[in-house]
Parts: sequence; C-alpha cells; structure tokens
Amino acid sequence: MALGSLGMVALGTFVVALLLRWLWDVLVAVTRFWATCRQLNKFPIPSWHNWLLGHTGMGQSTEEALQQVDTLVAQYPHGCLWVVAVGEEWWPWMGFGRRPVAPGGPWLISPPQDENGHTLSDENIAAEADTFMFEGHDTTASGLAWLFYNLAGHPEHQERCRQEVQELLAGQDTADIEWEDLSQLPFTTMCIKNSLRLHPPVTAVSQCCTEDIPLRDGRVTPRECPMSIYGTHHNPDLWPEPEVFNPLRFSPENSKRWSRLSFIPFSAGPRNCIGQSFAMAEMKVAVALTLSRFVLRRDTARPPPRRKPELILPAEDGLWLLLEPLGVADGHGSPGHGDILQGRCHSQGKSRE
Repeated sequence: MALGSLGMVALGTFVVALLLRWLWDVLVAVTRFWATCRQLNKFPIPSWHNWLLGHTGMGQSTEEALQQVDTLVAQYPHGCLWVVAVGEEWWPWMGFGRRPVAPGGPWLISPPQDENGHTLSDENIAAEADTFMFEGHDTTASGLAWLFYNLAGHPEHQERCRQEVQELLAGQDTADIEWEDLSQLPFTTMCIKNSLRLHPPVTAVSQCCTEDIPLRDGRVTPRECPMSIYGTHHNPDLWPEPEVFNPLRFSPENSKRWSRLSFIPFSAGPRNCIGQSFAMAEMKVAVALTLSRFVLRRDTARPPPRRKPELILPAEDGLWLLLEPLGVADGHGSPGHGDILQGRCHSQGKSRE
C-alpha cells in the first residue's frame, strides 16, 4: 500500500510538472505573439491571410515561393497565370494558351527574340521574368537597409527627407501616394543615390572591358578585366572624400560635373538592370512610408557594421537600428514618447527581421 501511494504521488507530481511546463510554453508563445502584434501594428495592415501567416511565423520565404513558381511553370509550359482582383484581395487563376485575348480581339504578339534575332525559348523567357520579378528582392532589401542606416546616422538629412514627404502629402495618408508624386521628392532621391554610391547592392558585374584602358598614372587596365562597381564608386579621383555621405553630390548642379559612368549601381550600357526604374520607385515609397511614421536612430550599443563582400553587399551582423514612432499629438512630426522599437535591417533574403 505504501509503495502504491508513493507511485501515485510520483505520477501526480510528474503530471503537474508536465502541465506547468505546457502552461509556461503557452505563456511564452502568447507573450511573443503579443509583442509581435505591438510591433507590426506600427505598419500598414496587410490582407487577413498575410496577417495570419506573418504573425504565426508560417509565411514562406521568397526563395521557397520562387521555387514553387518555377515548378508550376515547368509543369504547365503552355499555361499563363492570371491575377484577378476581388475587392482588396488578389487571387491567381490558371489559364492556357500562348496568347492572351483582349475584349476587342486577340493580341498579335510576335515571338520574343534576342539581339541576334534568335527566338527565345520558354526557359529563356522564364529566366527573364524571374530576373525582373524576383531577383530585385535581395538587391532592393540591401539598398534599403544601407539607406536607413545612412539616414539614421545623419538626422539632418533624415529630417529634410521627412519634411519633403510631409509637404508632398499635405496632411493626406501615405497610402495616397501616386506614381506621379515620386518625381516630386528631389532630396530624397539624392539621398537614395548617394547611399547606392556608398553601398551598392551589387559590388561587381561580369561585364568586361573590350579594349585596354590607359590610366592617368601610366598604368593600363587590361581588356577583359571585370568591372568593379564598388571600386568605381569609391575612387577618390571620381568622388572626392568617397566615404562621406553627402546627398548634394547628386544635386542638378553637381551632377553636371561628373561622368554618368562614374555612378553605376545598376550597371550601364545596353545590358544594365532592366528593373532600375522600378527599384528606385520602390525605395522612394519605402522611405516615404517609413519616415512618415518613425524616427530612425543608430544603435550606439553595437559596433559599427562591417561590409561583407558577397554577391549582394550585406553587413556581417545585420544593420541594427532604433525606430521611434513619430509624435501624434503635436502633428508636426516631432519624436513622440512611445515605444522604441529595435530591429535589424538584414539584406539577405533568407532572414529578414
């Protein structure tokens, strides 16, 4: 009887311990979920399914989504993907046929060809579409991360960009930004360009010189030498004090003093980046949405970031910033007394926090 009672006590203690551990795990999960909600509430609210996946951490990465699209295209080589808008939601719809049909009749589309007149295969077309639609994610993320870091270190430039955005909106919501408004942000554009000069997302390209290039000091750059974007942007002969963040380098007056080939974040020539206009527009919108809600500050408790030489230019441990919500009471965009959010701007597509 005594052994049986001891066994029951031990079993009851074990069950209680398991129950307490389960309750503790639930409490930790709920606390993390609540903290995530508080931070994400500072940003525009997405559609309900993206909200659910983002808050629960079940969302797919860009790379996984791209692999699924490639698999779908390979499975239906003669299919086409339609995107149908239902209210504020977007839904994909699979169709078939090489040529879409408009209400007024079929579109006569000639087969796409390369510069030599050769018809592009389905694989070539899919690769071009992947490059335009997906490959810009990591590069734009890197450019935005370094741009926010540079603005956080130069509050006078950050405030001028913020005032420019506020004057453009004139009391309207940031969701009302139109395509035409993006050309009315001249100083913000100068800051973006100077950040791309300091920290180009792509540091080098495989394009080579077609002939030997003599330099001023007598040395010669041999033909077939790869082109370094980072080296060009930090050449003191082209850019005096190259490490200084000075947006006025790109003012209309100063832009006339330097060659257009000394600023090549999107490469140059007929094989330059086909998405550069879209990338610039994307960065302007992201800056406008961010600066209209937050004051960016560098995390002084961490050491300065070190550039990590890879295909896409990241920092070794990310770029850590402090985001302070703008004051709402005074309505003048002065820093408020709300929560200060700490976040890492990571320029690698596999880990964005």
